[in-house]
Amino acid sequence: MPGEHGLADWSSIKRAGPQFTMQDLAELAARLGSPVTFNRLGYVIEMDSFEDGLSRVFTDLSGTGAAVQLSRTAPRTGTYSALLRSGSTPTPWAQIFKHLAYPYLGRIGLEVSVRPTSAFNFVQLHLVVFDGTTRYQGILRYYYATSLLRYLNSGASYVTIDTLPQWPTALPPYHTLKLVVDFATAKHVRVIVDNEVYLLDGVAINSGASAEAAKLFGGVLLEGRSGVNDEMLADDMIITVNEP
Repeated sequence: MPGEHGLADWSSIKRAGPQFTMQDLAELAARLGSPVTFNRLGYVIEMDSFEDGLSRVFTDLSGTGAAVQLSRTAPRTGTYSALLRSGSTPTPWAQIFKHLAYPYLGRIGLEVSVRPTSAFNFVQLHLVVFDGTTRYQGILRYYYATSLLRYLNSGASYVTIDTLPQWPTALPPYHTLKLVVDFATAKHVRVIVDNEVYLLDGVAINSGASAEAAKLFGGVLLEGRSGVNDEMLADDMIITVNEP
């Protein structure tokens, strides 16, 4: 059966009845329940789908009623997701994040899937390396009211990448965001939001003086509207290295 199923004529993968044997280990992992199903690029060094609770993430809360808790409502994978509830006043946010050991400085990615259940101000991904004297950070934001997707530039201003369709809050799907930064050159690489890929090669990231200990920091933040406790589910937080 030369060339059948897209394989080379000399491939050792042969048809067995109406089925074909598995030829891709990433696909095998996905079928066995791995949360790494969206992009699959890079080498995973950390992933969390919150099946073991929230003990592996740190939280940061601000405002009256702010909270982070486990939720069994519509997880993307597994049984649980993390519910972020922003405070109502005066500075309304809730975030979860991870601290990892200082990494080999190359192309590093942060991927998170989010499911808003109300309107909000913005959702933010932040991927940061501290080296003991300097903070290098990539920050990506999606603003609900304007549907703007923006990144933080080297001058500490938010630059619009695109205007996306507004995310629904009635029976909402999960939206997956991924930010990839080359920390060896302090440049952006790319941004992915659902089916859209934005190439930012050569665009400098933001940096500044910081005495924080050397580490890698990655997280997702929900900033809500003033006077409201907005909510969002977050699932499948994945950090990768050796990104192409």
